[in-house]
Amino acid sequence: MRWLLLLLLLPAITANELFKAIDADNPAMVNIVLKSGKKGLADEPDSEGRTPLMMAAMNGKHRAFKALLTNGKADALAVNAQGYSVLDVAAQLGQTKIVQSLITHGVKLSEMHSDGYTPLHRAVMGGHTDTVKALLNAEVPLDEPTSNGETALDLASKLDMAAPSAVGGKRAPPGKSPQLAMKEVLHKFTRSTSLGEKREL
Repeated sequence: MRWLLLLLLLPAITANELFKAIDADNPAMVNIVLKSGKKGLADEPDSEGRTPLMMAAMNGKHRAFKALLTNGKADALAVNAQGYSVLDVAAQLGQTKIVQSLITHGVKLSEMHSDGYTPLHRAVMGGHTDTVKALLNAEVPLDEPTSNGETALDLASKLDMAAPSAVGGKRAPPGKSPQLAMKEVLHKFTRSTSLGEKREL
């Protein structure tokens, strides 16, 4: 029934309808809104300067994100009001599927923001091991320092040593702190690359 109403209101389709489709993580609805709305709707920001692609990334709406990126031709390089890219935000929030879509799309993965951090640094600081693995498997340099000269291992050392964290509904293995889990991932990748192996973690 909602689809019928949407089709009847085609001339009046706005960015608000697109944001509703994204919130529902409904790629079919995203596609209908994009095809029926005005040109450039996929990149039209909300009142806070966030594009539809940025909103999908922030909220982990992976299916809607892919529809925007592929069918909507949304600008994967768009930045928010603070100058953070979609990849920066997705890495910081541990949105691994979003990061993987951006890797597949071919965005530059190790671009440093003016605050001195790359997406890999953000994922490490957030304790998002799966996101870190995705970036490292895409050959993001592990040893690239922040503007302050800190490496990913240095940043991992600052993570909490206390109780395991919950990320994306998943808890770290019992007894493994976010710091230890991250260091383990980084050390495994360091060993595999130093031995010349190209192993997916």
